Amino acid sequence: MTRAAAQRTAASMQVWLYEHFHLAGKPKSPFQRTDWVIASSVAIALLIPAGAWIAIDNSPFGGDQSEYATRTLILFRTLVESPSRWVTLMATGDGFRPPGIEWVGQFFVPLGYLIGSVDKALLYSVLAIQFISLMLLFRAIWEMTDGDTLTATLGALLLAAAPIFVGSSQNYMVEPLQVLAVTWLLLILARARDWSRALIVGQLMAAGTLAMLAKASSPLYCVVPALVAVTFVFRPARSRELRLTRDRAALSTMILTVPVSMVCLSWYLHNYRAVLAHASGSSFGRFAAVWGKEDTFLNSLAYWLGILLRGLFSNTPTRFLIYAILSGGVLYLVIRTKDFERDHRAVLVAAIQLAVTLAAFALASNRLHRFALPLLPYGAVLLSLIVAAVNRRILTGLVILVVAYQFLDVHAQKLGMIRPTRAVAEFVRRIDRDGRSLRTIDSIVERTCRQSDHGVVNVLAIDAVFKGRDWLAPVPANYVVRKHLATGTQAPPCNYMYVGNSFFGSSATDAWNHILSTRVRYVIIADPAVYPPSASAMNQTLNPENAPVVLNQLRNSGSFNPPTRLPEDPGILIFERAVGSDRAITSDVAARCIGSDVVAPSVALQSVTAMGTARQNIRLYECDERAFSMMALSLCPETMRKLAFS
Repeated sequence: MTRAAAQRTAASMQVWLYEHFHLAGKPKSPFQRTDWVIASSVAIALLIPAGAWIAIDNSPFGGDQSEYATRTLILFRTLVESPSRWVTLMATGDGFRPPGIEWVGQFFVPLGYLIGSVDKALLYSVLAIQFISLMLLFRAIWEMTDGDTLTATLGALLLAAAPIFVGSSQNYMVEPLQVLAVTWLLLILARARDWSRALIVGQLMAAGTLAMLAKASSPLYCVVPALVAVTFVFRPARSRELRLTRDRAALSTMILTVPVSMVCLSWYLHNYRAVLAHASGSSFGRFAAVWGKEDTFLNSLAYWLGILLRGLFSNTPTRFLIYAILSGGVLYLVIRTKDFERDHRAVLVAAIQLAVTLAAFALASNRLHRFALPLLPYGAVLLSLIVAAVNRRILTGLVILVVAYQFLDVHAQKLGMIRPTRAVAEFVRRIDRDGRSLRTIDSIVERTCRQSDHGVVNVLAIDAVFKGRDWLAPVPANYVVRKHLATGTQAPPCNYMYVGNSFFGSSATDAWNHILSTRVRYVIIADPAVYPPSASAMNQTLNPENAPVVLNQLRNSGSFNPPTRLPEDPGILIFERAVGSDRAITSDVAARCIGSDVVAPSVALQSVTAMGTARQNIRLYECDERAFSMMALSLCPETMRKLAFS
């Protein structure tokens, strides 16, 4: 494409954006304003390293990523097989997490089939979200500074160089969508003085819908700019303000937004109980403290402030220089307040929103650092506008150089080009070119699940902190099954469960009884000689006290064959259910319960007689009626039915 053709295309896009949404400035002529082209060029340049990482990396998805990816696949396959059912699923799909990331990701699944990796395609959807976020932030700061391209570039660079932002492109998670909602609101705030009241309402509705589709906690990040933008709705109407029916920008926004907002509202009405329960449980109490700490307000506030600063600036020299510039800029503005008049509203909004959100974080127990990601645009606006208010181009250029150095340093560590530092490794995962972890979980599924299976249950007894990430767990394994073995929207042939039947596990007794009563075909567990049980294991069944007991039962009960070692990782053992073991198991339960007050001795004795000689060396069976009935009825239904009528 020639330069002239590119200019004509950019000018046409700007005219369309202005006429339909007023997102671009009014063009003086078809070829004089190309600010959106500059914004898109800056965004593309800043995301090239992230795109390269996705193309080269071969690491598997973790637990939450796999859950989002599984639902994304279900949505896409439903769309292909039954569009009418797809609409219903979009509006009423069960879950406690809003489906925004899945709505976006489903349209990238065909790209995954084209390039041979659905995982990479879904990460490219995150990259697309980040691209729009950087464009909107650039445009918002450009508007706030009356067209200062250098300051707008600084703002976009601050966001793109932040370690938390860089790390977010490595995960198929919802926080980048929250960042997009925040940058959209900042653009609305910057443009509100030039927009009609109808357009402000439409844009706020659109940005608010996106925020709520991203995550139920999104209002916590958006409330201040949204309220300030609403004040423009109540200003006196301008003499030339158009009616809604003649305001093409407002009408187009409403037409596109209202249907999506209705579907979003329908989803929340269908799932609000689960959403509220999850929001409460993940913020306060034992469950939240697993990913954080119950602490005083001031200590928690200091923690989150540190996360925000480290998430923005990766090393001490950069941090020191930025702090010095920020302090000097504030001092300068105190002395010469008139230079700050044009930017004061946006700076105050950013500062107040940061304070409100950090204070709310300090009241909760959860300390997942990715929750700070949607705050980064406010930090970028705050710093770039203070630098702009000083109005010294050399200062702006110096800050850009410092932040550009950080950008290159963080991405060089991410791509494995230089040794990682602790400050960056806190937020950014080093590239995995080898792909051993991905081959490991793929091999486990390949060896323990077949496409011809139906309703098979396996237990993946590996703790969530295995090798530092939760990639070797039931949820990622079920995603691999859904991705490779399930056809269409049909139920997957196998289902992987946590040992102890929950994320937090159970006692060794309950875990073993669950393995027996659910007729588990395979149990995958780590060899303690290679991977010793950790006292900090999240699953209590896998702690140093319980794990050896369960492993001993797997080896010696006779219910499972001797283990095989996984070739990709010999420290992982696979136990397969022994043929004919079901009868012996029921016999063991019956023998253990002989003479108890709960189960009649005659019934137990008949069970032993009918099913074979009992083994007396089983210590884990509890003689309660429910456990006995569960195992006996599920394992030997015909015999137990006869006993019931005898």
